[in-house]
Amino acid sequence: MEFGSTIPGLLRRSLRYILPSLFVTDVEEPKSDGNVCQLEPEGVSSGLLGQGDSGSKTGLSDITPSTAQASALLVAALGTHQTKIFRAPEPITFISGRSVYLSGSVEPGSTPGWRHEMIGRLQHLPVTIFDPTRGDWDGPWIEWQSDKRFAAQTNWELDNLERADVVAVYLAPRTTSPVSLLEIGLFVGMKKVIVCCPDGFCLKGNVEFVCKERGVPFVETFDEFVQEVTRRLTLA
Repeated sequence: MEFGSTIPGLLRRSLRYILPSLFVTDVEEPKSDGNVCQLEPEGVSSGLLGQGDSGSKTGLSDITPSTAQASALLVAALGTHQTKIFRAPEPITFISGRSVYLSGSVEPGSTPGWRHEMIGRLQHLPVTIFDPTRGDWDGPWIEWQSDKRFAAQTNWELDNLERADVVAVYLAPRTTSPVSLLEIGLFVGMKKVIVCCPDGFCLKGNVEFVCKERGVPFVETFDEFVQEVTRRLTLA
C-alpha cells in the first residue's frame, strides 16, 4: 500500500484554496457547472479511505471545495506524518511513513506486554504500526476457518504481514509461539524480518540457526531489538 505517496497532491489541492483566503477577503469559488467538484487525491480510490460495509463512500470524494474544508484536508494530510497504530481488526485507512508489524509471543497476564513497550519506544517516529492483539479474543472462538471471527483475524494478520515494511518478531521466554514461528517461515525470504529471541525460549537454537543461515537479523535483548527495528524503519 502506498497511500502516503498521495499526500503531496492532497496538500497542493488544499493549499490551492487556503492560501488565497489568507490575503483576499473576497475569494471567488471555483466554478463547477452545477456539479459537485471532486477533490479526491490522484491515484487514490475513495473506497480505500472509508468504504463502509454498505458500499457507500465516506472518503475524500464528493467534497465541495471551501476554505474550511480545504483547511481540514490540510490538517488531515499533515496528521498522517505522525505515528499511526492499527489494531486488529481495524481497517487500514492510510499508511504513515514506513510500517512495522508486531509479530511474536502473546504473553499471558494483565500487565502490559512487549508490544506495549515497543509502541511506546517507536512513537517519536512518523511510522505505521500494525498490532494484531485484541481485547475481545475469548474462549468460545474456534480456531477454524469456518469461524468468521477467527477468519477475519487471520486475514487481517496475513494482509498486514505482507503490507508491512518490517516484521518484528519477539519470542518470549517460557513460550512456544508456534504461529510466530510460522510467520518467520512465511516471510524469511523477503528480507524484512527481525527476530529477538532471549534465553528461555524453547526453540532458541533452531531459530538462531535459521536466522543466521538466511541472513535474518537476530538479537537477544529487547534494547537491541528496538534499535534494529528503529534503524530499519528510518532507512532512507
